[in-house]
Amino acid sequence: MAAATTSIININAANLLRIGAFGTGIFYGFSRKATLTQFVKDREHARHEQLEDELIEEGKVAFEAQFNREQAKLAKRDGVASVDSDSYKFDAERYINWLINQTEKDADKPIASGQQAKEAEKKLGK
Repeated sequence: MAAATTSIININAANLLRIGAFGTGIFYGFSRKATLTQFVKDREHARHEQLEDELIEEGKVAFEAQFNREQAKLAKRDGVASVDSDSYKFDAERYINWLINQTEKDADKPIASGQQAKEAEKKLGK
């Protein structure tokens, strides 16, 4: 009888080890899947932020180009050769004085109504 009990104990111990290994494997699988899922989400979020930053930068460049184009039209009309600081025709002193004069002119103007704003846009050639 003693031999039968030892084989039952050995079978129970083996089953306990199998169930323990199975449970450990399931736990490892779930934790590994959670880790990989979080890694993919983090990478996707970083890619989304990078694309957003690139779009914002592209928008800033486009706005600056449009703004400089409008400034160049006004400056040429007033005799400033170039508003592009990289140009060989650029005169910093003349440009700064022109900007100061523009600021003073804008400060002296009353706030335009909707109709006056439309007329001003037509005068500027928009």
